Amino acid sequence: MSESPYTYQFGPVFQSDDGKTVAIGKVGLDGNMNARIIKKVFGDAVDLKANVNSCLSQPERNMAELACDMNFANVATSAKVVYQGIWILNGGFSQKVTKDLYLGGELTYLAFQGGQSMATLGARYQLSPEQVIACSLGRQPDFKNPGRQTPIHNYRMQYTRKVSDRVNLGTEFEYSFPDHDSSLKAGYEYNFKTGRVQGAVDTSGRINCAVQDHKSGFGFSGMIDYLRNDYKFGMMIQYFPMPEGQGEPQPAPF
Repeated sequence: MSESPYTYQFGPVFQSDDGKTVAIGKVGLDGNMNARIIKKVFGDAVDLKANVNSCLSQPERNMAELACDMNFANVATSAKVVYQGIWILNGGFSQKVTKDLYLGGELTYLAFQGGQSMATLGARYQLSPEQVIACSLGRQPDFKNPGRQTPIHNYRMQYTRKVSDRVNLGTEFEYSFPDHDSSLKAGYEYNFKTGRVQGAVDTSGRINCAVQDHKSGFGFSGMIDYLRNDYKFGMMIQYFPMPEGQGEPQPAPF
């Protein structure tokens, strides 16, 4: 539980034969313990989830969460109750209006300073099989300046294009009012038969890249922030042992 720039986590993963029950447990050298259970009911239409996190070194990270997700033919809804020092309520929905148009919204209530709320409305439209545009409008308190009464409004617009079966490109523009902050991002994705490369660059000086090999279970990522002189790199190795006599292990994508 000492301060260090790295941590190790260990734990079991259980999945029922029908795939409708999943249980995951993790414990880390930093004193963090996590347990998660996911249960599918009514076929695959409803997902019930429970998540508990306990940290011995940082009690403020203790958290308990209950969630219910429902997916139907043209409507998807979700509801969530979280306790992390304060109560948090969250609800959302998504509606398929036409073949190409989707509308949705989300509302979050925080039992903090007499009650704070955040709301988002969004839309997604498929121009063609290769092109998709999306936009969203969000409203939330200014958490950086708690005494400020004026809420922050965020506007986002995204455009993605499928260049080929392996290459996808996308861009996003974000603007906030009344601070008048803005940013522009551009990203790419290249898919191999057993791997994937993703990357992005934005006007704030950050460059991101992530590489994954699904067959070997190996991946690494990196982020460079030139303006803040900040460099971060990480790697992942997943090993999926198989019972003796059942052939070579086939790791799932991560």
